[in-house]
Parts: sequence; structure tokens; C-alpha cells
Amino acid sequence: MGHTPFAASERLALTHMRIDHRAEVACARIARLFGGHYEGAQPAHIVGTISNHLGGDLAVARVPEGYPGTCAMFYSGRSGTNCAVFPTYSEAAIAARMAIDPTIGGYGEVILDAGITAPTDAMFFISAAHWLN
Repeated sequence: MGHTPFAASERLALTHMRIDHRAEVACARIARLFGGHYEGAQPAHIVGTISNHLGGDLAVARVPEGYPGTCAMFYSGRSGTNCAVFPTYSEAAIAARMAIDPTIGGYGEVILDAGITAPTDAMFFISAAHWLN
């Protein structure tokens, strides 16, 4: 996944997404102080599968479909585990299905979780198509 120059509107969208993500993280930390939990604690459900003769890989989500916040996609490759953050569950789910497809991403293990679980070095993408580039 190389980096292509973004148009001004795309850079603005990424900036807004990072601000929204930071607000989610701050709210989750405050909620934890008062005994709350984040959506990532939910049990996993399957987002996509690859047939067994192609490896049988799964993409699972720990957040419900239609989750309203940013969504983090964790995927493992030769260089270790990576994390990409998307503005919506639907964009993250599309990217997860592409990630497990051996002809597109080829990643064996993909997990979607709440955006607040993303590490500080996570990459932010405005769409699954931008992640693929």
C-alpha cells in the first residue's frame, strides 16, 4: 500500500476523522474512570470468509454492524501487526474483506474493533479504496 497525494478535500476529511477519533478516545477514557466499557468488548462476529481451498481465512468484528464511531482494522503481515482506522464500520468491513482476499491483500488474520483500540502509530484512511492504494 503506497501513499498517493491527497486532494485538499481528502486531507480535510482525514483531519476531521483524526479529531473525531481523538474525541472518541477521550470519551472512552472518561467512561472507564466511571466503570464504563468500550464497544470493543463485544463478542466477535464474522465479516468475511475465504473458502477453505484458498486458505479459509476469516475477518471478524468485535463491534456490531452499523457501529457509529471510527473503526480500527488490525491485520497481520510479514512485518507484524498493522492497524488502519476508518471513519465508518462499512468502510472497515469492505477493507477487511479485501485484506483477507489472497488476490488483493493476502492477510491471514483480520479483526475489526472500535477505533479507540487503535495504537498511536495507526494509519488513518478515508475509505477502503485509499487503504488499498
